[in-house]
Amino acid sequence: MEPLVRWYIVLLWMMFLWAWIVIVDRVAGYWWARSESRKFVLEIQGALLDRHFDEAIRICEKRRASHLARVVKVGVQQYSRRVSVSLTDITSLVDLRMRAEAGKADCELRRGMSALANVAATAPFAGLFGTTIGILDSFRGVGMSHSAVMSMIAGTIAEALATTALGMVVAVPAVMKRIVPVGILHPGSPQSPS
Repeated sequence: MEPLVRWYIVLLWMMFLWAWIVIVDRVAGYWWARSESRKFVLEIQGALLDRHFDEAIRICEKRRASHLARVVKVGVQQYSRRVSVSLTDITSLVDLRMRAEAGKADCELRRGMSALANVAATAPFAGLFGTTIGILDSFRGVGMSHSAVMSMIAGTIAEALATTALGMVVAVPAVMKRIVPVGILHPGSPQSPS
């Protein structure tokens, strides 16, 4: 096997492992955040309805693994600090602070997804490049031997095709996992699963 083809196979395996690390991390992160958020919603309702802001903040801190709890905490803290501010002003300020915190939470939930998209986009090309190098090596071997015996070139063509297959094995799960969370986080998006 050509040294360059071997290097590409190692690269593809590294991309494969990285993609699965990100996938497992994100699935676990989404699951944990969702689980904590469901518990948080059940716990926070009474405190907010009764306007017990200190209790609400305590609940938010208890469920800090929930991204929703972090956003609500910022809003409750801002609202409870109001002094002599009009309702419109405090509402605008709370909205602004909560949107900023929601943006941070969204970034945290999407951590690693751009790397996953890069793996999905580049793995097929890395595999195809390996295929090209392998096929060129096969034809070079045929040219040197002046014989077109299929058994001689079958091994190198098989190696070349293996790199293409490996590139697809790396890309397909990465593409699938890259698309699914967009629909979970933003149900109205065009990439949302039906």
